[in-house]
Amino acid sequence: MKEKRDSFLTQKDPTGISQEQGLEEKEITHLENALKDREEQLEQLQEKFSNIKQMNQDLLAKIQDLENSVRQIRETKQFLNNQNYELIQTLNGILEQLDIVPFSDSQIFLIEI
Repeated sequence: MKEKRDSFLTQKDPTGISQEQGLEEKEITHLENALKDREEQLEQLQEKFSNIKQMNQDLLAKIQDLENSVRQIRETKQFLNNQNYELIQTLNGILEQLDIVPFSDSQIFLIEI
């Protein structure tokens, strides 16, 4: 049986290529095509990874912008609260001069932003 297989594989076709060589060439072609497909898949994955990496960098930049905005809002709120407190103190001084009861600290707290 093995001899029949070996003789089949070593038979030459009209071009002078043995069956074994033909099978090897088909296998090589198949492997080359599979490699080409894998390389294309790798390129696609690398492109997707690059896109995701860029989106991540964009999101990090937006987060940084939002953090800066929140910080600015907090600073503005604190500034406005300080201004509000100073205005109330000034108003209290004026009210005292006019013999009117000034705002209490609890009322001032309610007026704060």
